[in-house]
Order: sequence, then structure tokens, then C-alpha cells
Amino acid sequence: MQISQEEIHFRGTFMSLFIDIEWVLTESLSTILVGDTFIKMNFLEFISPNLLLDKKITIIKSILKKKQPLLLETYKETFEDLRKLVNLRNSFAHKRIEINMQSKQLFFLGVDNCRINKSPNTFDDLNEKYEKLKVILVRLNSLHQDIVAI
Repeated sequence: MQISQEEIHFRGTFMSLFIDIEWVLTESLSTILVGDTFIKMNFLEFISPNLLLDKKITIIKSILKKKQPLLLETYKETFEDLRKLVNLRNSFAHKRIEINMQSKQLFFLGVDNCRINKSPNTFDDLNEKYEKLKVILVRLNSLHQDIVAI
């Protein structure tokens, strides 16, 4: 099987953006927990790699709820939008991809009940989600700056 340019494009652009999002979440989480100190590097090196994206979202929301409820309220929609896209991140990270250029669709291939399952996504829908992710990243960077300023 040959990997198409479209697969490389979609997987690469989405995963790059998700990695940036996870990085800023980790930066924010570590800053909240230990401040901007040398210990923060230990958190980034040893704890963060073991936390899944969904868990990072849950933890940072829990901390903000107790420590900075106004920040949580300000960024509540950002977290909700991101959580809706966690499955997309997991699909890009773990599933095979099939492209249909005629219908302009990308299919994630998975196995369910001993059958290959194709989950369709139109190129237009993926492009909309990508634009939403870019906004989420900008918002999470703003959250991080707000956390640093505290």
C-alpha cells in the first residue's frame, strides 16, 4: 500500500497541531502546579508523557475550577471544543487512512466486531475542524499567558 500525499497532508497537519495543543496544555498544567521553576522541567519530562490528552484536559479544568474559576469560565468553550476533537486526534494517531479522491473523503480504518469499519470524513469537514483547532491553539496560548501572569 502506498501512502498518498493527501494522507501525509491531513495526518501531518492535524498531528502537528494536536502536538502543539498538548504542549501548551502541559506547559499550563506544569506552571499551575509548580510555577516556572526547574521542577517544571521534571514535570514536562517525567509526568506529562504519561498523560493522555483527555486526562490533561480533565486535570487542568479541575485545577482551574478550584484555583481560578474565572479563568475556567473564560476558556470553558475552548475546552469543550477541544474535547469534541479528541477522537479525531486519536484516529489520526492510531488508525490507518484511506483516501477517495473522487468523493474528496478520508476514511479512518478500524476493526469493530471482527469487521473493518470505515469512518468517513469529507475534506471540507476536516478543513473546518483544522481551522477550529487553530483557534483552540490560539485560545490555549492565551490561557497559558493568563496563568503565567497570575
